[in-house]
Amino acid sequence: MDPTVDKFKARLDHVMDRHRRINAGVVYKMDRTGLIRGFPADRRQKFPVAGLALIIAAGLLFKAFIYVDIGAGNYADKIAVFAGDNIATRIGAWVLQADPATVFIADIIGKFTG
Repeated sequence: MDPTVDKFKARLDHVMDRHRRINAGVVYKMDRTGLIRGFPADRRQKFPVAGLALIIAAGLLFKAFIYVDIGAGNYADKIAVFAGDNIATRIGAWVLQADPATVFIADIIGKFTG
């Protein structure tokens, strides 16, 4: 085919692809000349690291408050009850065990609660 027609088809494919991506979502940004232009939005799924960190921190705080409330010995006894034959209860006991982070946070909480 004619090279001019091939170039035209390639440009047309590029324009149609950009049009399809912009229809899926657009983000407006200012370029270095000060002109506000629309760019296709990034549609990749992003892992919510901040949300996961918040859930872990809340779990640690919960464990620490329970640890302070019932004491170290009673806490270990209650967790030992969970470590049964069922795999789910063993996983729960492992997650709830008094790890160093829980004990550290519990010591800080204990200073404030007296």
